[in-house]
Amino acid sequence: MQNVLIVLLSLSAAALFFRTQALPRAAGSSAGFLSGASAAQETDVPSALTGIAAPVRLAVIGAYGRYGSVRLTTADEAFAQPGSLLRMALGSAGGAEGCSEEDFRSALSGTSLYYDFTSVLPLSVLGGFVGAETSAAVSARRLLLAEDGGNAVLYLSDGTQYRRCSTAVSSAELEAAVSAYQLGNAAFAYELNTQTALDRYSLLLTGELPDFPVLSASPVSGADAQSAQLTALGFNPHTNSRYTDGGTEVVMDGERTVRLEPDGEVIYRDGSSEPAVHIVAGGQNPTAPEAVLGAWQLLCAAADGRTGDAALYLRSATADGDSWTLTFDYQSDGTPILRGNGGVAAQVTLRGTGVTSLSLWARSYTAGKDASLLLPLTQALAVAEAEGGADLKICYTDSGADAVSAGWVAE
Repeated sequence: MQNVLIVLLSLSAAALFFRTQALPRAAGSSAGFLSGASAAQETDVPSALTGIAAPVRLAVIGAYGRYGSVRLTTADEAFAQPGSLLRMALGSAGGAEGCSEEDFRSALSGTSLYYDFTSVLPLSVLGGFVGAETSAAVSARRLLLAEDGGNAVLYLSDGTQYRRCSTAVSSAELEAAVSAYQLGNAAFAYELNTQTALDRYSLLLTGELPDFPVLSASPVSGADAQSAQLTALGFNPHTNSRYTDGGTEVVMDGERTVRLEPDGEVIYRDGSSEPAVHIVAGGQNPTAPEAVLGAWQLLCAAADGRTGDAALYLRSATADGDSWTLTFDYQSDGTPILRGNGGVAAQVTLRGTGVTSLSLWARSYTAGKDASLLLPLTQALAVAEAEGGADLKICYTDSGADAVSAGWVAE
């Protein structure tokens, strides 16, 4: 009986070992990484996109001045009213017609709401940030909801082209929203200096700036963090198929590799013809909102809630045939955190719904009690004069130090 028991235990151990080593392929099967966890995405992508807190610079324009906010996200309570009007405008927008920059500039002088999403993105994605569904195949960065007779008109700008479309938002609704703000603390660059070399529509606060806290920063590392990262990418965190390369831990599964760098960066590559990790989409080729949502959810799973007082937001979304390349950066309280080497915090490449590559600079940020020391606006304008066409804004720049301060950036 003792010998029989030993044989049974040995067979059980062998079977368990085989299943453990086979786990990575099971987790990355054709069912897809997000097929179970995010089934709601298939039916209501715009609503799901509201979970991404996107930085937005807001200007409220009335007859007696302008109110401006440069540290706001689409998820903030302070954005609820202007966000609701933008959702109504995008949801009811008619066909977009071309217009001139002069038309756009003229609309800025009347009762209006101005939204700057800091980078050019598909309009369907911008709509998703506020819960609106739109099929318009255009991209924009700056949106302007302006009074024009009985109803408001929505202007769209990507920096080179300008469009306008009718909406169902009434002028009375727009005027009521504008009247809720105390005007007079903001201006655009073209108003402060007609000779400025900056982007004309840089939104600048002419009054006292809010405090931007110094952030403590640290790489996200350790066994628990790596386990979450590997699991998110369909790997068995306990696999023995790994080796160390000059301080970098390399984990393998067939033609798939994950490199876990000492500074917290995670680099994933899938060289197979059939990617193992998939996002959920309604078809073989995801729409822009589906690609954005799937990539963001995958990155959030890899980050495992360890980003502290910061969150990932979409920086760019570029389509090339059946492929998507999506980049992300961190933001803290609506203020972007730029990577000091000029790169981005995260990037995901899709072929169809399959993930062919991913990188994530896993960082954690905590807001401290000390405030960042910022140059006065007049000095910042003088320093930025050499940057032709650049957008002057306040951002954090993280070069890998353990403390990150906010400062003026001409980008």
